[in-house]
Amino acid sequence: MRKNVWLVAGAFAAAALAVGCSHEYGRIGARSIHAIQTRTCHGPECRNQVPVRVINGNSCVVGIEFQTLIAPPGNKPKIVWELVKVAGDPVNYRFNEQTGVFIRDNNPELDFFNGGTEERGQRYRWFDKHERARTFKYDVNVQYQLSSTSPGPNPNPWTDCGRLDPIFINE
Repeated sequence: MRKNVWLVAGAFAAAALAVGCSHEYGRIGARSIHAIQTRTCHGPECRNQVPVRVINGNSCVVGIEFQTLIAPPGNKPKIVWELVKVAGDPVNYRFNEQTGVFIRDNNPELDFFNGGTEERGQRYRWFDKHERARTFKYDVNVQYQLSSTSPGPNPNPWTDCGRLDPIFINE
């Protein structure tokens, strides 16, 4: 069964790259990312790292530490996604301010509330009300900005990296 999961994941990654999507489920720098993994969030805070890098100055690659996050019954965690970049990478990264982590079909009265960026866009957070058992798909939206040697504000625009679509499960 595990072999079949990896074959499906490999086929998905190959198809995504062939279509031009910016997803990577392998290695980013010295960090290994296993997108098939699951994390169960037992404490008051649940973290998920989002490695990112730019290749050849015009293509952004985004990964995710845990493809599936699970909140057991009764747990109402703060969920935090954190950008991780390769040491020495001169490119600037941030979560999109409005849609850094967009939870599809979210009802803020029952599900997730107070989403937004933290640490100058390096983290994105949601609070889970966990009022009902449900599986949520969400999008991770990261942007990059090439470094500038010009004095003053960076004249380079923020560019979207692409979108990941992992899941969150409220049991």
